[in-house]
Amino acid sequence: MSARARVVTVGETMALLRSSTIGSLAHLPSVDISLGGAESNLAIGLQRLGVQAAWISRVGADPLGTRVVREIRGEGVEVRCAVDPERPTGLMLKSRPTGTTTRVDYYRAGSAASALSPADLPDGLIEEAEILHVSGITPLLSPSAREAVRVAVERAVAAGMTVSLDVNHRSRLGSAEHLA
Repeated sequence: MSARARVVTVGETMALLRSSTIGSLAHLPSVDISLGGAESNLAIGLQRLGVQAAWISRVGADPLGTRVVREIRGEGVEVRCAVDPERPTGLMLKSRPTGTTTRVDYYRAGSAASALSPADLPDGLIEEAEILHVSGITPLLSPSAREAVRVAVERAVAAGMTVSLDVNHRSRLGSAEHLA
């Protein structure tokens, strides 16, 4: 990327399998593949608005990880993503069992993003930006991911940057007290 990122995001992006048809995924003939991740969604949206953005994370050394990186990079976002040969890319399944309900199943335990650590934070990238954006999801993935977010925020604050937090609470990951 030629211009420095004005906004840097740190967090998990998962492959998203979903069907536009009403019914259980167990019985539907096909699904669409896309992405799901608050931090990368923000980076993509900003990039589409002409704001240089970067995304820091981890994906698995698998086809879904390749797709996540390719699609985010394809939007013009600067991708700083470790590829983990030991852990898979997280997966989210989204369905509409009825016309008025949505079901979401997460397969993220032991994922590459759950192994995010301070070592995955590139030197200088955060400090050279204007804004750091994080969510409340990534710190709940694991102790090392929580430490990565904490260190990223500390580095941003020390550099005099603005820090943006999307709480984006997911009760299945942990309590608000656990996040604090």
